[in-house]
Amino acid sequence: MKKKNGFTMIEVMLVLAVAGLIFAMVFLALPALQASQRDTARRESVISFIDKLKKFQSNNSRGALPGTNKEQETLDGGKELKIFDEDTKDKLDALSWGGFYRDYFNSNNFQDPNGGGYDWYIVMCNKSSKPSEACANKLTINGNETTLDNLENTKFYDNVGVKDDKGRANNWMYVVTSAVCDGGKAVKSANTRNVAALYHLEGGGVYCENT
Repeated sequence: MKKKNGFTMIEVMLVLAVAGLIFAMVFLALPALQASQRDTARRESVISFIDKLKKFQSNNSRGALPGTNKEQETLDGGKELKIFDEDTKDKLDALSWGGFYRDYFNSNNFQDPNGGGYDWYIVMCNKSSKPSEACANKLTINGNETTLDNLENTKFYDNVGVKDDKGRANNWMYVVTSAVCDGGKAVKSANTRNVAALYHLEGGGVYCENT
């Protein structure tokens, strides 16, 4: 009589264990992969911002940056400008930061992967800094005070998906005038028309690109 071939209980358990291990590896790796893809999109957005700012400068005399007199007075006074995508709904001066957003960006495409358009937090590198020194401007993020040179240690993504009272997600792109990049930091530039743009990445670290 021929013996019937089949799987033993041990072989079945072994197959299930291997399948479970593969599933667990995929389950653990997938979120990291998705976060990496979102961060790649964010880097591309920062690069796009810088490219469009260069275009604005080339279209205006002597490489001027956006900013009305009132906006420049705010920056000169050490205060920040907060430019939201919703500002483009109003009739704005074409040379203002809001006008720059309206005229150079398609708000339907210029969005963070978490949803919602990017909001710009514009500051001038503190005047007390010397060239190549970190722009240590104070900022308030999610109610916590930090500095521009310490963005990497700021937990931007504690509230992913949580929106403010105006329905905006946490999509701050930091724009620093009179600055260039040094790794993931903005440092003082001798050229006041240089601009550094920074974004805190979900996977950790800060991506910086400058004109």
